[in-house]
Formats: sequence, structure tokens, C-alpha cells
Amino acid sequence: MENDNEILMDGELFLSGSNPPEPPSYSDTDIESRYTTDALWAEKIRYQLERYTNSETTLFERVLFETKDPTSLPHTREKCLKWCYVGPIKTCCGWKIQYRWLYVTCVLRVTTSTPANIKDAVEDCLKQAGVVAAITAIISGGTAAIAAAEAAMKACLISKIGSNLLTTSINLHHERGDWE
Repeated sequence: MENDNEILMDGELFLSGSNPPEPPSYSDTDIESRYTTDALWAEKIRYQLERYTNSETTLFERVLFETKDPTSLPHTREKCLKWCYVGPIKTCCGWKIQYRWLYVTCVLRVTTSTPANIKDAVEDCLKQAGVVAAITAIISGGTAAIAAAEAAMKACLISKIGSNLLTTSINLHHERGDWE
């Protein structure tokens, strides 16, 4: 760490009362830019699912957390910072290793058949699902935490919204960051 006052964060957890960012969008231009920039690393978007919209359903999306993917190693590359000359020969004498990390965004999606106050119900249920996910992560080593949180969230939302609840899902979106 360069500065003692500097805090390096690998992720953010958005709890109730916080202002989470907008969920990632996957428009055609986003798909094209990811396809061309990540083609070098063979990380190509293989398919795209069109979002189905129905006038009778209400969709609520909320970002739960953003973090570096702890299971993926970064891409690395060397960059020359200082060039040295030995007669007519130019050679690099100062290298820097750069990293490009994989980031994960966890998005909660809830749909209902009739308009409802989904936001308040979700904020209440997040607390319960968070406790269930934490306990499950400790017991399973992290492998079952997302599934347990999704099941707890759905059970809580059914108790609050009732039969109007259509779907509940927790989706993970992966994207490479910039070179650091």
C-alpha cells in the first residue's frame, strides 16, 4: 500500500438504505464492444437472451454487490515504462506488470403479476436472505450461498407479496475491468 490512509477495496456490498448502482445492461452496442475487446483473450459473448417484456408484469432489479471474482486469476501483461539506448539500439530497461481482473455484479430480479411495492418488500427480505447466505457460506465453504440466499429471498417475498409473485432470481454478471 502506497499511502497508509488509502484503503483498497475489492468489492462493495449494498445493504438496505444504500444507493446501489443500476444493474448492467446488455444492449447490442455493449455486446459488440465486449466481443471485439475481449476477443484477444477468447472471452467472447456466445449468445444473448432477449428480455421479454409484458405489460401485465412488473420487473424490479437491484444490485446486491460488486466485487472481484475470487475464483479467477487476472490477465497479465508487461508494459515498458522506461526505454534505454545503448548506441543505436533501443531496449526496455523498466518493466511494469499490469493486471486485468474479472469483476462480478450480483443482481436480484423480482417480477410480479400486478404492480406492487416491491422495493420495500425486497429491502426487508434482504436482511433475512443475507443471514441465510452467510450461514450457508460458512457451512458449505461458499458454494451454496447464492442458492440459499435465492431460496430465502423467494420464501420471504412470497410471505410479503403473496400469489402476485411470479419469479425471483439472483443473477451473476461477469466483466473484465481495465488494465491496472
